[in-house]
Amino acid sequence: MGLSVLTSGSEGEEDREVQPDELATSTSSGEEADVGDATSESELEEEGGRFHWYAVHTYSGYEKSVSKAISFLSETHKELEGKINRIYVPTEQVKTRRSDGREMRRERALFPGYVFLRMELSPEVVKVCTSAPKVIGFVKSAEDELQMFTDEEITAIEEGKKQRQQAGAREVPFAVGDRVKIVEGLFAPFSGDVEDVSVDKKRLKVTVGIFGRPIPVELSFDQVELADEED
Repeated sequence: MGLSVLTSGSEGEEDREVQPDELATSTSSGEEADVGDATSESELEEEGGRFHWYAVHTYSGYEKSVSKAISFLSETHKELEGKINRIYVPTEQVKTRRSDGREMRRERALFPGYVFLRMELSPEVVKVCTSAPKVIGFVKSAEDELQMFTDEEITAIEEGKKQRQQAGAREVPFAVGDRVKIVEGLFAPFSGDVEDVSVDKKRLKVTVGIFGRPIPVELSFDQVELADEED
């Protein structure tokens, strides 16, 4: 059974202006995750129940590159042959509004900093996966064991994604990787890069370069604006 990398889009993808006929629907580019295949009884029986879902913790904004790196490692390391059959990065389409008023459409990870793997657990698999660039480690349970996710939980994630697509792209003012300018507070008027976004709390973490050193700062949405290209 071949490895299926379930991702769409890529880091560093440029924003594009939203067209009027795009605002009603939202679909993602690239391969579409088919969780139904991953949870079918026939497949589980064929695999003998060897495969289960786990998650690796990554640096925010590098979920896609990590998924590609693990896919490459699984193909080039003999000890991983046939050990990983799904790599899943759930995403959604969102709209952002630039300082000049233009609406831009972009893809955003539903779970920033996490990549889901359906794999056969072994020390070799864990060692190779955690050697991938920008991987912090596997998600662990309270008992310090690797956290296992059920097929039903992954299916619920995919169903939630489909509902969001049907509802249309949400408007989110900022996304991981954005360059922003601080307009209020102690660090105004410095510019920095968004590392994390909490839509519910309307706050974001920004790394600002001050005197040649990266300084992490937590700010509210109204303290920043998307930076112009020259900032």
